[in-house]
Amino acid sequence: MATGRINGQHFSIVPGHGEPTDVSAIEYPIHYLEELKKQVAASVAQGLSEEQTVQRLSESMKQYSGYRIYSWVHSQINVPKTFQEMKRAN
Repeated sequence: MATGRINGQHFSIVPGHGEPTDVSAIEYPIHYLEELKKQVAASVAQGLSEEQTVQRLSESMKQYSGYRIYSWVHSQINVPKTFQEMKRAN
């Protein structure tokens, strides 16, 4: 378990698997998810299809490809599901 503060709030990190870690371990996935939402929202606003959005974000988010299962989870799950949720919300 790791503990820390964000915006003055105390919190604890209890990982679901792997070794206990420090707060920096969650910064990468948080930044990824924020960028994913931002870029999918832009694609939806531009009227792109789900397939076009997957293709676009496969190129524009390569900086996150260091994540072990990125190549699978990004294009086959994260982008399509985020696109579908945002499209339904509009």
